[in-house]
Amino acid sequence: MEELKYELLKMRKNIKMIQLDVAKMRNSLKEEYISMEKGCALEEKIKNDRRKLHKLLKEEMRIATKIYRMKNKEKMKQYSKNYREANKEKINQQKKEYREANKEKIKQYNKKHREANKEKMLEEMKQKVDCKFCNCAITKKHLRRHQRTKKCLKTRQKHTPTTK
Repeated sequence: MEELKYELLKMRKNIKMIQLDVAKMRNSLKEEYISMEKGCALEEKIKNDRRKLHKLLKEEMRIATKIYRMKNKEKMKQYSKNYREANKEKINQQKKEYREANKEKIKQYNKKHREANKEKMLEEMKQKVDCKFCNCAITKKHLRRHQRTKKCLKTRQKHTPTTK
């Protein structure tokens, strides 16, 4: 945080220096009568300095925004949470309308996502887990189906104490 503040102060000094240079050049252009060639060269230099100034101002804004967000992170989270809670129906309605209006776009995105992450999804599906009732190694995807099989049901009944 201190680094960002220091960087911001440094940027502001640079901006002030460039602003002064631009102002001096403008004054010198107004005061002196310069031939067309020299005038064009100075105008080009002023344009370049303006570009530098614009870049520095943009960078200053980025840093100031970053500092503000770091300071007010919790406040912003709370505001967002309150807004979502207060406008839940409205937000859900907007989501529903968007999904209806952009069905093809959503299908295309999902298709691309599945193709891009196919390997990862297959790896996750292949993971083996132990059934907590019969200690068989089953893939995660088929665990529920396995727990309804005769084998698993029998072992579950054997290990479950019966009370009469």
